[in-house]
Amino acid sequence: MKSDELRALFLSFFEKKGHKILPGISLVPTDPSLLLTGAGVVPFRGIIEGRERATYKRVATCQRCVRTNDIEKVGLTSRHLTFFEMLGNFSFGDYYKKESLSWGWEFLVDVLHLPKEKLWVSVYEKDEEARKIWLEDIGIAPEHLVSLGKEDNFWGPVGATGACGPSSEIYYDFGEDVGCGSPDCKPGCDCDRFIELWNHVFTEFFLDENGELHPLPRKNIDTGMGLERLAAAVQGGKNCFDADVFQPILHYVEEMAGKEVAVPRKRIIADHIRAGVFLIADGVLPSNEGRGYVLRRILRRAEVQGILSGLPQLFLHRLVPVVVRVMKGGYPYLVDYQDFILEEIKREEERFQQTLNIGLSLLEDMLSSSKFLNGEDVFRLYDTYGFPLELTLELARERGAEVDIEGFKQALEKQRERARLAVEQEKLPPIYSILAQNLPSSEFIGYDNLKSEAEVIALIKEGEKVEELEGEGEILLDRTPFYAEKGGQVADKGHLRFPNGEALIKDVQMVGSLIVHKAEVKGILKNGMKVEAIVDEERRKAIQRHHTATHLLHAALKRVLGPFVNQAGSYVGPDRLRFDFSWTRALNQEELLKIEEIVNAKIMEDIKVEISFHPLKEALEMGAVALFGEKYGEIVRVVRIGDFSIELCAGCHTSSTGEIGLFKILEESSIGAGLRRIEGVCGFSALNYLRNLEDTLKNSAWLLQGSIWEVPQRLENILERLKTLEEEKMELERKLALKDMESLISKVKEIKGVKVLTEKVEGMSREGLKELADSLIEKLKNGIVLLGTTASQDSVIFVCKITPDVLERGIQADKLVRETAKLVGGGGGGSPLFAQAGGKNPEKLEEALDFALQLLENTLT
Repeated sequence: MKSDELRALFLSFFEKKGHKILPGISLVPTDPSLLLTGAGVVPFRGIIEGRERATYKRVATCQRCVRTNDIEKVGLTSRHLTFFEMLGNFSFGDYYKKESLSWGWEFLVDVLHLPKEKLWVSVYEKDEEARKIWLEDIGIAPEHLVSLGKEDNFWGPVGATGACGPSSEIYYDFGEDVGCGSPDCKPGCDCDRFIELWNHVFTEFFLDENGELHPLPRKNIDTGMGLERLAAAVQGGKNCFDADVFQPILHYVEEMAGKEVAVPRKRIIADHIRAGVFLIADGVLPSNEGRGYVLRRILRRAEVQGILSGLPQLFLHRLVPVVVRVMKGGYPYLVDYQDFILEEIKREEERFQQTLNIGLSLLEDMLSSSKFLNGEDVFRLYDTYGFPLELTLELARERGAEVDIEGFKQALEKQRERARLAVEQEKLPPIYSILAQNLPSSEFIGYDNLKSEAEVIALIKEGEKVEELEGEGEILLDRTPFYAEKGGQVADKGHLRFPNGEALIKDVQMVGSLIVHKAEVKGILKNGMKVEAIVDEERRKAIQRHHTATHLLHAALKRVLGPFVNQAGSYVGPDRLRFDFSWTRALNQEELLKIEEIVNAKIMEDIKVEISFHPLKEALEMGAVALFGEKYGEIVRVVRIGDFSIELCAGCHTSSTGEIGLFKILEESSIGAGLRRIEGVCGFSALNYLRNLEDTLKNSAWLLQGSIWEVPQRLENILERLKTLEEEKMELERKLALKDMESLISKVKEIKGVKVLTEKVEGMSREGLKELADSLIEKLKNGIVLLGTTASQDSVIFVCKITPDVLERGIQADKLVRETAKLVGGGGGGSPLFAQAGGKNPEKLEEALDFALQLLENTLT
C-alpha cells in the first residue's frame, strides 16, 4: 500500500465518521508567533484556545509540516525528519477520549490490518480514564500498555501559555534487531525499536503566565500521525526512510555518487531536499533571516553531506524532479513549480560554493598557524561566513588538528540565548478569550455600507471589561462597517455617534472572531447603547483604488515575468500601495514600463470587478490565486477582474477598474534574497505625485534658466563642463606633484634599512594622492610611503603604499593606515601593499603622521 493510498484511506475513514475534510495550510502560517507550520493543529489553535469559533465540530486533515528543533538527529535515528506529513483528526467540544482512541485502533487494526502484537500504547501516568478505555473498552493486552510522565504524555502548550493536556500514544514495534537490546525496552525508550505512530492529545487545560492550569470552556481532541512512519510500518520497513516516499530519492543519490553513500548522509540529503522543495513551493526563498534562513540552513546542510560523500558539485537541484515525481500524487501543484524550485536550489548551491571558497581560505589560515582551532573562531566561521561545522571537523581531522567543540557549543548557546531574549511574543489580555466565548461573532457589513446603526456589546479599558467608557479604550459592536486590518489592507477610520457624545475610531483589529475598534471617546459611552457607525468615505475609496490596483499589478507581473511570481506581502493604504513578490533579480526599465502599461490599459478598459463566494476547492479549480500564508475557510470570497485576474481576497475593492484613475510605479527594490518590492500610487495620490514631480521640474528649469524640456540638455552641458574642470584639476595636481617630488624625496628617512616617507601634502584629491604615492614608490624602488592631506574643513585622506619586500619586515599597508586613521577619528583598509583611509579631525593630521613614523620605528623587524 503506497503513501498516496494511506493518505486517502485515512481521510476517507474519518469522513465516514462525520469529519469535514479540510486541505492542509501553507508551511507559512498566519499565526505571527510561529515561524513555520510544524503540526496539524496549527490552523486550529485559536479554536482550541477559545479565541475563535469552530465552523465544524469534527475535522480531519493531512498537513505538510517542517520542524528543525531536532535537525541534528536527522539521519542518525530512524524517526527524526525535518519535513513530514501529519495525518490528524480533531474534535472541538464534540467527541472525546473514548471515540478518539477507539477509532484510532479501528483504523490501524481493522482497516490497515497492522498486527495487534506489534502495537503498544502509552498513557499519562495520572490519566486513569484513558487507561480504562484501553484496557476495558478496546481490550489491549495489559503488558502492551505503559504509563509515562509529563515529559512523554502531556502535550503543550506551543508557547509559554496556551492550550495543553494529557495524551495517549500508539507505538509500533519495528523489531528487536533495531532496538537497544535491553530486556526492559518498551515505549519511552530512546532507541529505534518502539516508534510513536499516532499521538492523541486531550486538550482540556489552559496554562497561564503563572504556570497554573485552568479548564478550557470545552474539551478538544487533537491527534497527529506521521504518514512516513505509518507507511514504513504498513510496507514492512524498519524505519521511516524505508517508506516509498524516500526510496527513489535515496537510490538516485547513490546513482549520482556512483557508489554506496553512508546511511546517515544519504538520509539527510533525502530528507532535506523534500523540505527544500516544499518550502520553496510555499513561497519561502533562501535568505539570512526568518524562514529563508531555515531553508538556507537545510539546503546547505544537505549540500555538505553531498560534498563529504563525494557527490558532484551542484548535485542537489538534480533531485528536485525525483521529489516531484514521488510527491505529485498528494501535491499536484508541485509539477507546475518544478522548474522554478529547481532553479532556486541551483542558485543557492552556486551561492554556497562562493561561501565555501571564502570559508576554506579562512580555515586554511587558521590551520596554518595552529593545530588547535578555538571554539569561538570555529563558531565565527559557522555563524558569520556560513561555513559548516561538519566540513571544519573533517578538514581539521585530515590535517591532524584538534577542534574545540565545547567552546563552539558554548558560543552557539550564547547566540541562541540572545535570540531567545530578543524574541518576546506579544501577549493578548485574557479578556479577549473570555469575550470570544460569550459574545457572537462581530458582523462586518462594510463591503456595501459605510454607515450603519449598531449596538455596543462590550467595552474594554486597559485590558478589563467595563460598562462605561470615556477617553481611550476599545469598543465591540454587534455589526460594523469598519474594515479591520488584515491581508495587507489597513483599517478604516471614522467615528461613532451616540447621544451627547462621539467616538473617534483610530484603528480596527481582528482578535479571533472579534472586531475590536480602538477609539477615543468624547462623552460617556455605555454598554448596550445604540450608535451610528460612520466610515471615512474618501479614505476608504482611496484604499479601494490601491487594493484593486494590487490585483492588477500581481496579474501583470505574472504576464511579464512568468507564472512563478508569487505575492510575498503587501501594504494597501489610502496614500500608496506596496507589493512584495518572489523574484531573484532587479526588474529592468523595459519590464517596469511594460507592467505599468498593462495595469493602466486594464484601468482604461473600465472592467467590472466581480465578487462571488465559492467552496475553496471550487475557487481553486476556477484558477483563483491563493496567497501563501493566508488562512482560508471552507467558503471563500473570489475577486474577479474580467479574464485578467482572479484571486481569493477578503479586502475592499472598486466596483470597476476605471475608478482607479491612474497607476504609477514609484520604485522597484530588493527587500532580501529572492524578494522584490514595487511601490506605487493610484488616483489622487498619483495626481499629487505627478504635480510634485512637475513642480520639481519647473524649479529645476528656473535654476537652469531654460524650459522644462531643456533641463536634460542643460544638465548634460553642466556635467560635461564639470568633467573638463576635473580633468584640468587632475593635470594641475600632477604638475604640482612632480614639482614637489624632489622636495618630498629629500624628507625620506631610513629606519632599520627601510626607506620611509610619512608626509602631509597640501591641496590634493584622493586620486592625486594615489598617483603621487605611485610615483614616489617608483622613485624609491623599495620602502614605505604614507601621505596625508586635508580634503575639507572636516575631512582627512590618507594613502599608503609599500613595496613587497617590506612585508617580510612585519609591515602591512592596510594595518598601518588603519592605526594612523584612528588618531583623526576615522578608519580605512585595503590590501597589504596598498591602502586608503579617511578621518574627520584635520587638526590632528600631522600628529597622526608622527604617530605612524613612531609606529614604524617600533614595528619594523
